Amino acid sequence: MTETGGLPGKSIQVTNVLPSSTVTLTLNGHQFTKEAGASDESVTFTAQDRKQAYDDNNGLLPVGTVTATSTFEGETSEKATATITAETVKPTVEYKVKVNGKDPQIGINGDYVFYAGDVIQVTVTGKDNSGKLATLRVTGNATVLSDFFQGNTNWGTGAIPNIITTVMSDDQTTFTFTVVPKSDLIWGAGNRWGRRVEAVDLSGNKTLSDECDVRQGQLKRSI
Repeated sequence: MTETGGLPGKSIQVTNVLPSSTVTLTLNGHQFTKEAGASDESVTFTAQDRKQAYDDNNGLLPVGTVTATSTFEGETSEKATATITAETVKPTVEYKVKVNGKDPQIGINGDYVFYAGDVIQVTVTGKDNSGKLATLRVTGNATVLSDFFQGNTNWGTGAIPNIITTVMSDDQTTFTFTVVPKSDLIWGAGNRWGRRVEAVDLSGNKTLSDECDVRQGQLKRSI
């Protein structure tokens, strides 16, 4: 049961039971019973057998102590104890950038280039082996952002609809936001913004993406 907590559909097998005995499993404050077959020396509790414990934990196997006993002809065995530990696989994240609905120009440093008056669209996606995420957020300067430009309207606007402290399944762990630099934004060498995508699953495993660098291109006059 090592590193299975926080995953869906995991079974628990109780071994060394007497045939035809009643096996009682205690998990996350719930008790579940199952009858061993006439020739069985083990009993398997499926996720469906323990549905209530899963339902109380967002559909995932709870972490913590699990105990089992078997009863046969009025005699109950000693309690067997095991520990379910949390899974440790980090989520995956990706971002896709479009400028004016098209693939953007890539600068010499690998950054995405835009010009004043362009419209930037960023699509963020997160996935996890549990099928669920707790948070999916955009960060900048080690801070979770609600606006791409950090609320500085001198640069433009770009509200970010982060998923925060809400359990979401994989088919929902994506969002797109639009960044609109000011149409009269004056070029400057420092007009570059680096943003990252952070995903956290329900076991607390966290992933931070590579930096998504967006830079204003310089329009040069022809003579």
